[in-house]
Amino acid sequence: MRPPLASWLRRLESGVLVLGALAGALSIGWLLLAPVMGLSLVVLRTGSMAPTMPQGTAAVARTVPAAQVHVGDVVTVRRDASSPLITHRVVRVSRVAGSAQARVLALKGDANDTVDHLPYEVDHVLRTSWSLPGAGTALARAQHPVALAGLVLGIGLLVLRAFWPASPPVIPAEPGARTPREEDGCATADHDSTGSSSSPSRRS
Repeated sequence: MRPPLASWLRRLESGVLVLGALAGALSIGWLLLAPVMGLSLVVLRTGSMAPTMPQGTAAVARTVPAAQVHVGDVVTVRRDASSPLITHRVVRVSRVAGSAQARVLALKGDANDTVDHLPYEVDHVLRTSWSLPGAGTALARAQHPVALAGLVLGIGLLVLRAFWPASPPVIPAEPGARTPREEDGCATADHDSTGSSSSPSRRS
């Protein structure tokens, strides 16, 4: 029977390998689907959307025309090419004369007392589909070079351990079983320290 500690380690190794395979599959799926579906991963670096989306939240957002935005949506926009991305909630939508797609959006953070000072005139926005608090912080830490190196090394060791040839099992002898030395016709002679046989010599 396998010792309890070895059995527990084997289960741990299997679980880590399964989680690693699942994470790899999700990463590949994201890389394939994100460009096709216009998806982006947005990490909130401030607490302006707390408590709904606190600092460190990871949000999956989809690119949509501004004409499809409604009051209450959480969107990520940029005022101009040199401005940072802002993720806030839409509180007012206004049309732009002469454009069927463009809209002027008034935004406000859930944790802020006032609406953003200036509106945003945009053609497209990133509209949040769902979010997971804390996931952004975990992703940022996982992207650290030391963490990535440790992850790769750990998975490599686990894979090596999983495919390493197993030692042959030790089968305990049954009670009362005879050893090979005790089997008929298989007895071996004992030798003394000089190397001479201690068994009776045969008379000539």
